[in-house]
Amino acid sequence: MSTTRKKRRLNNGAAEESDAKGLPPAFPGSALSSATPADKSRWQGFCEIDSDPAYFSVMLEEFGVRGIRVREVYSLDADILAFLPRPIHGLIFLFKYRADDATKQEASCPDHVWFANQTHDQACATVALLNIVNNIDGADLGEHLQSFRDFTDDFTPALRGDAIGSFEFVKNVHNSFARKMDMLNIDLARQNAYDDRNKKRKKPTAAAKSKGSKKKGVITDDDYDEEENGYHFIAFVPIGNEVWKMDGLERQPVKLGTLGSDEESDWLSLVLVDLGERMAQFEANDINFNLLACVQDPLVGLHQQLREQTRAIQAVEKKLDEDRPRGWRRDDSNQEADIEIELAGDDNENTGDDQFSTRFEQRIHDAGADGEALFKLRQALLGERRDTLAAVAGEEAEAQLDRDKAAERRHDFGPLIHAWLRMLAEKEGVVKSLIEETS
Repeated sequence: MSTTRKKRRLNNGAAEESDAKGLPPAFPGSALSSATPADKSRWQGFCEIDSDPAYFSVMLEEFGVRGIRVREVYSLDADILAFLPRPIHGLIFLFKYRADDATKQEASCPDHVWFANQTHDQACATVALLNIVNNIDGADLGEHLQSFRDFTDDFTPALRGDAIGSFEFVKNVHNSFARKMDMLNIDLARQNAYDDRNKKRKKPTAAAKSKGSKKKGVITDDDYDEEENGYHFIAFVPIGNEVWKMDGLERQPVKLGTLGSDEESDWLSLVLVDLGERMAQFEANDINFNLLACVQDPLVGLHQQLREQTRAIQAVEKKLDEDRPRGWRRDDSNQEADIEIELAGDDNENTGDDQFSTRFEQRIHDAGADGEALFKLRQALLGERRDTLAAVAGEEAEAQLDRDKAAERRHDFGPLIHAWLRMLAEKEGVVKSLIEETS
């Protein structure tokens, strides 16, 4: 969401004036041409990001975050939520912005909570993502984000927000979705907002004067304009046994509650209450919201399962060799070749941990030294491993579809559409007939 639409500002007027005066010059070339990577890198703004799990997953991947993907949440029903991969690290909620009661916010950001304000227009998607991943205990953030997390650890939320705007690595990933016309429209909107603020400063209204007497921290209808406000991303995050709402347009995070020791895995119950109240503010036929979940990448569990199955098969084969040295392999040459190929492809994922789960250990123990039982167990384990490999292939294919979808979104089709329309216009009567057919 554009922070210029929020009247209760996070940064002061002088900073806003500097931003407006510092708008970049017009891009070289035609406004209808595609923005080059250099154009996007020089641009001082942030583009809007659609609420699509594929785009958010690709952004996390390009940030360097490993083991986390984004999935869409289609319903708040418990049976539907059960299909989401676990654990769920956080939720990203898109809604038409309405300010919350500021008295619910913390007096200051707790030391164990990493929270950043949104101090740059249209940056709410990236701010929401960072407010989640920077609070996941043990997350693999990658070199760049981990350095940023460590560097900003002692910052205030406002300074962290400013640091995000200055972090070229993250900004370039975010703005890879920008198109030339989007960038020009955002700059034009900023210029218009700057001009409007100057006019209001020169002619203060009675309503503006009366705002100075409003009780501090109390939200009224004057704090936002329903028509002007755009869509905005906020985050919900479990941190320890606490659940937090993180809205970059609020000065501090909001603690939704504390979970008991028997409810640590059910942090969603607190969030669903808050989400239900927010959704109830809209009319039944007015769907002004969308929900995404940051979850553990299923490939993490599948790769671990694959390693355990491989080690279990190796353990069974070792016992078979002791019982019937190499003799059993003559009856199973095809499957032996398969497993050797698969094991070779798994070497680069070996974590050095040669143990496997108790479940596999118990099955091997139950087979004992019975050669026939061990042979059947090996056959079963090979089948299970093939199923796991198929699941891995499916998840990898889905991840590739996300990358393809993001690449398509990043491509600017504007010049192509303009050229096509120009060619139609050059043919006398074609455009007119098309308009008449559709009217």
